[in-house]
Amino acid sequence: MKRCWLVFVCLAVGLGTAFAELDAQPHSPWYLPQHIKVQFAGNVGVFSIAGSRFSQNKHWESDFSYGYVPKSVAGVDIHTLALKGNYYPWSWRLNDKYRLYPGYVGVGLNYTFGAQYNTIFDKKYPKTYYQFLPLQIAPLLGIRLDHGKKLTSTAVSPGVYLEVATTHMYLIHYINNPDFLSVTDIFNVALGVRIPF
Repeated sequence: MKRCWLVFVCLAVGLGTAFAELDAQPHSPWYLPQHIKVQFAGNVGVFSIAGSRFSQNKHWESDFSYGYVPKSVAGVDIHTLALKGNYYPWSWRLNDKYRLYPGYVGVGLNYTFGAQYNTIFDKKYPKTYYQFLPLQIAPLLGIRLDHGKKLTSTAVSPGVYLEVATTHMYLIHYINNPDFLSVTDIFNVALGVRIPF
């Protein structure tokens, strides 16, 4: 549990640094999103929507999202809130209309609502037993492609992205049960679009 709090503190400090940069942008208060993201699949839900902002240098992006999994897919309706930070170390301008952001990294903090989720491991089960905690740390790796006439370093352009992610619980269960889980069982793929205001 101490490790979870350590990761949470590191994530909060990183996002706080990004928000401090965001506050320096003219005509845009830090608490207002610059764009929305609509996503299919991933760790937040079958469908999710997020309000997002970039830092001034566009290396950091912060998202606050709501995800939904319908009862027809999971047997019960599942609602999730997530706070996510992405870091874009580099980009390539492909031509006048496209810019590629390969290999960005990020981490999310997801909270799934429901009385059926324990906030800590239930001691009546062995440590190797799969338990779903409502609070999940979700590392990811992604690629993003922006399109638009204004592909400057400060403009927010429409784009598409693909992310491969997991959660700390999937990693723990994979380590504890390598004979029953494969690497493909613990990772998922998300596809999304970004729409600037």
